[in-house]
Amino acid sequence: MALGDSFLDDIVSHPLEHGPRRVYADWLDEHGDPDRAEFIRLQIDRLEAGTPPRARERELLAANEQRWTEPLHGIVQRARFSGGFPETVFVRADTFLKQAGELFRRAPVRHLVFATGQGEWPEVFRCKHLARAETLDLRDQACLDEAGARGLAACPHLKKLRALALRYSLDEGGLGVLATATNLPGLRTLDLYGLGSSWPGLPALLQAPQWAGLSVLSLGDLEECLPAVAPLYLPSCPLRGLAELYLGWCGLSDDLLALLAQAPHLHGLRVLDLTGNQLRTAGGRALRDSPWAGGLRQLHLKGNPLGPRARRLLKDTFGDRLYL
Repeated sequence: MALGDSFLDDIVSHPLEHGPRRVYADWLDEHGDPDRAEFIRLQIDRLEAGTPPRARERELLAANEQRWTEPLHGIVQRARFSGGFPETVFVRADTFLKQAGELFRRAPVRHLVFATGQGEWPEVFRCKHLARAETLDLRDQACLDEAGARGLAACPHLKKLRALALRYSLDEGGLGVLATATNLPGLRTLDLYGLGSSWPGLPALLQAPQWAGLSVLSLGDLEECLPAVAPLYLPSCPLRGLAELYLGWCGLSDDLLALLAQAPHLHGLRVLDLTGNQLRTAGGRALRDSPWAGGLRQLHLKGNPLGPRARRLLKDTFGDRLYL
């Protein structure tokens, strides 16, 4: 094993720690790869400071990405860097089944985006290497049927999973199975955007106590919005820790928004996205008078038929927190 490989093993074994990455950057400086060392430090510093990428970081990546991702060629289709290393990868389901062990050995991968998949899902969800994943993104697959959802709900390897994206991926049977899942204790972000007419299992999910830990919930592009999201405004709703709620393109009316605006368990909400709904002046008043809307940091209302009066009212109430 080369000395550089031993550093990589330490990084892969401790993916959340920056110390091993900084030690590796020092070693790279001493062994003729200052660009790689600089890039690692730039990304770590930015993460720790919470600042956006700078020109130098982008310049280094553009010049070296092909070389730095070479160990993953033939395994992933694309990779995104964080902390100086590929942490998000786009991978085919069939390739993942064959090379998951190598994938997680060669990089501190934490986020998996499945680019394609058909009948492999039950086998994918039996893969022990999923224990390393913090994010599973199956969006736009339109193929996670009831059998695939049963595999997901039965998977014993998802204790670390924090985010699950099933955008435009679930049919009605799959959603019904997911509503009963109890194997995702660490999940904080759930993206179910695009259920369309497959929403009938949604009320059961929104009322299930095992989902109480969610902080980000995306439910855009729903048909029959009123019955689909009714549990959100009931006092018994277990989702009391929501910080971000996305309800774009749901046909949301002023009457339904008035119910949501008075739901006391939404007091922790910081981002509310109601893009592309049917909100007018009464909806603006409901938000103005809400006991929790004052805590919003972002309120997205673009694409609603708000008249001049409603726009003035909302601008006076929310100021630069309002996005129209």
